Amino acid sequence: MENDKRRNGKRISEDKTRPWHPVSLVIECDTQEEIDYYWGKLSYVPEAEQCGWLQDKYGLSWQVVPADLSRMLINATPEQRKSVTEKYMDMKKFNIKEIKDAFDKKRI
Repeated sequence: MENDKRRNGKRISEDKTRPWHPVSLVIECDTQEEIDYYWGKLSYVPEAEQCGWLQDKYGLSWQVVPADLSRMLINATPEQRKSVTEKYMDMKKFNIKEIKDAFDKKRI
């Protein structure tokens, strides 16, 4: 990711790792309420929603993610990483409680 910016205290990053979209943006959220807020404001193409990704009315792709997701995946055991990944891969909009439950379930 490149070009991290802050807007209203939220980190918004430009993600250039998805070659099929010239620019994708990532918003890291601390709470489910924040995820719900940004999802409700930005999502415009329901069929484009998957794994935290959505598309706005201008065709920009956004990923609205829990701020703790990277930390969980970096610090996880292989079992925790698998459990968390399997949980969020089936989601359209991320659910923080379900992801944390998947992480905690595999804690040793």
